[in-house]
Amino acid sequence: NNVFIGCNTTILPNVKIGNNVIIAAGSIVNKDIPDGFIVGGNPAKKIGSFDEYVALRKEKNNTLLYPGNDDAIKYIWEKFNKEK
Repeated sequence: NNVFIGCNTTILPNVKIGNNVIIAAGSIVNKDIPDGFIVGGNPAKKIGSFDEYVALRKEKNNTLLYPGNDDAIKYIWEKFNKEK
């Protein structure tokens, strides 16, 4: 349930994939993936948490960028400079 599998991904036989999982494109999945993981690579390894990704997307979607919205643009640049 609620699984995204990127293109050119190979999932080997008898591998179980949990709920709320994202598998990056081109990955080779050779082990079971528990619920709530983001994996990628060859072999696929954990690269993040599904819940953290959802929270990040919600935060970014709440920041509306449009011409004249100087507060949002200032916020984005402050966050960018803080994280780099």
